[in-house]
Amino acid sequence: MVETIKVRLLREPAPPSPDGSTVRFGLQDKKGAMHEGVGRADGLTQFDIELSVVEAPDGSPDFGGPFVSGSSTPTRRSSSIRRASRCACRRP
Repeated sequence: MVETIKVRLLREPAPPSPDGSTVRFGLQDKKGAMHEGVGRADGLTQFDIELSVVEAPDGSPDFGGPFVSGSSTPTRRSSSIRRASRCACRRP
């Protein structure tokens, strides 16, 4: 049975830019599109996403959805920092 869970991620302001260039921070979906989130009054950036989850054969959770990539073990989410002229992606 597939269940859907809602996840809210909060990002502190001012992504790092060691060379002083202007950058945009966001979550990257499977298609490579960057989603910048919504700015909040407290200065944080908010990302609300939905993940699907099923039980894997070994009993562990197996997450899916547009923001989950990789094989079922381990799954990951990608964040992205982009400069206006090119993309410098960071993947944990």
